[in-house]
Amino acid sequence: RAGLLATPLRDRFGIPLRLEFYEPEELARIVMAAARKLTAPITEDGAIEIASRARGTPRIALRLLRRVRDFAEADGGTITQDSARSALKRLEIDSDGLDALDRRYLHALVKTYAGGPVGVETLAAALS
Repeated sequence: RAGLLATPLRDRFGIPLRLEFYEPEELARIVMAAARKLTAPITEDGAIEIASRARGTPRIALRLLRRVRDFAEADGGTITQDSARSALKRLEIDSDGLDALDRRYLHALVKTYAGGPVGVETLAAALS
């Protein structure tokens, strides 16, 4: 995203920093802490399952936790690895953390545009 800034502005900052994505283990700790705040019972395996589908991003991990918690509350139980998998499957979130719309974008890129460059407006039109 640094490319969105003009080069002279970027050059004014002495140290170019890049943030890396979180590892699943780090995200699992974040999920466990958030589950405690939400008073949502969760196992370590349940937290790892959610974290592994969060694409390295805490915001996504916390959103997934809230959705999985909703399913767990409806089922009257703890968030376990199996209950998290079941909830995420019902939400159509695959093991890579991609949802139905993500898969549609990728399918359009590969099938319609042969994986080549395509503008965002053109891609959006192809999906509508």
